[in-house]
Amino acid sequence: MKANILVIDSSRMTPTERVERLCNRLMPECYSYLICPGCGFREDNAHGVRFLSHELASPPRLGEVAAIVSFAGPGEIAGLVALYPGRPVFHVRPGAPAPRVSAILAAVRRSTENERPLAA
Repeated sequence: MKANILVIDSSRMTPTERVERLCNRLMPECYSYLICPGCGFREDNAHGVRFLSHELASPPRLGEVAAIVSFAGPGEIAGLVALYPGRPVFHVRPGAPAPRVSAILAAVRRSTENERPLAA
């Protein structure tokens, strides 16, 4: 079973291209859920990325989440970190490069190795 990864982009009304591109690159190994509070309803993209318009103060409850990648400030995602404790969190500062997909997947593997394997 593939792991769930939450990616947060609270920068504007539509997700930035680099954030969506990161989600697309994660999809072969993980389900990517892109939270963009101002986006409103959007269909999944061609890669299968699911867009969620949840406000960060009331995050979605997805059951199991393997990692969080945030393009928002640490204070903005405090509720998500509390909801999914012990999961790796990648904070990306404005203007900083996105984390490498390999680093995210390695952290996911480490955090879930005793729970369930990632899909091959």
